[in-house]
Amino acid sequence: NTFIVPNVSGNQIAFTPFARVYSIIFGFFIGAIPLLMFYLLPRLILCKKHLCYIFYGFLILIGVLVLVSFITDGENYLIILKSGFSEAASRAVPSFIHKNHFCMLLMLSIFAVIYLDVYKKRWPWLLLFIPILFIELFTFAKMGIFLSALLIVAYLIFKLIKIMKKSRDNLVIGLLVGGFILVLVSVATVFIVNSQAGFLLRIKNLLINAYENAKETFASRKIIWDSLIGALGPSQYLCGFGLAPISYVIHLVYNFNPASPEKGVYTIHAHNFVVEALGEGGVLFLLLNLALVIYLFYIALKIRKLNPTLSVVSFMLIITMLLNGMVESLFIMHDGISLLADLLVIVPLMNYYYAHVDQKEMKRRELIYHASLIKSNKWYLKLNNRYIHNVQINIKREGKEINEAS
Repeated sequence: NTFIVPNVSGNQIAFTPFARVYSIIFGFFIGAIPLLMFYLLPRLILCKKHLCYIFYGFLILIGVLVLVSFITDGENYLIILKSGFSEAASRAVPSFIHKNHFCMLLMLSIFAVIYLDVYKKRWPWLLLFIPILFIELFTFAKMGIFLSALLIVAYLIFKLIKIMKKSRDNLVIGLLVGGFILVLVSVATVFIVNSQAGFLLRIKNLLINAYENAKETFASRKIIWDSLIGALGPSQYLCGFGLAPISYVIHLVYNFNPASPEKGVYTIHAHNFVVEALGEGGVLFLLLNLALVIYLFYIALKIRKLNPTLSVVSFMLIITMLLNGMVESLFIMHDGISLLADLLVIVPLMNYYYAHVDQKEMKRRELIYHASLIKSNKWYLKLNNRYIHNVQINIKREGKEINEAS
């Protein structure tokens, strides 16, 4: 019925009947995420075209959010541009959500652009990197911007290596281009470090300020982590405080911590997936999440011979998601933006696995394809082929006969 939050002046949390029902429903919802993302959705998507619809839809969503931010934060955009990105604290653009969440969504749109390049093989999609990264700068979400830039550079290097492998001429041209960029970056770094005035000095000061702000942010979040871990008793280490009350617990332990620089601020996230998973469901819940991450790495490794590009890209995106989870509450069995991250990271990888590696699923898809070729005037045979039951198809291919009941 009630429990006391340790180290928080005896504050007691009471559970109303509504809170209990909400907690149970929320728990089932979180528990269904692996089933939905690892099994149901990847198997329902039967071709690349349908998978690309997800990426198109996500980019459209981000486009709408950016347009909304122009309306709600237009003045901030202008002030930030005029000040040379020096109005970080008071003018960060959140769209209508939060600046960190807005930046995370923009980072996930980079995932979608990479997938469209992988599946469509049309390099102009990569030009979207420029406006996405530029809009991210207005959020001043340092980790999100850094990881987005790092991911873009890593993917472009991977693309360059692929091009270089095609022929000796490409190898020579690629080495020249890579060498030129390396020299250019080195020279620019030296000039920025030694700058005393002008535009380069502004860039130098911007980088210094970003570093100092990052240190302050890390110090503040470390207080949240220490506060929540300090409140964990033996039973909480095993099973956590629960999915529903954890937000209130984080708020209490952070505000009652004497080291907290902010009082009365409603902090509901631990900003670290390890700490938040511990708080929500203890070691058991954390190990379950880590097991799912390890399984994703295993699947990415398993498809490396069939599709090395998708395998490498999956490794990049999983690692980016993990690194972002170090400073934000972003992990597989979580709600909010984590669901969109799951959709973009897990579903495409598992979809390819089911379509090209899993033998049972490959046979099922073959049956669905051949069932779709059946012509009949009977209305009940015109239903969606996924729902056709008790149909047996005999297919002769390369001298082998496949007998499977759908």
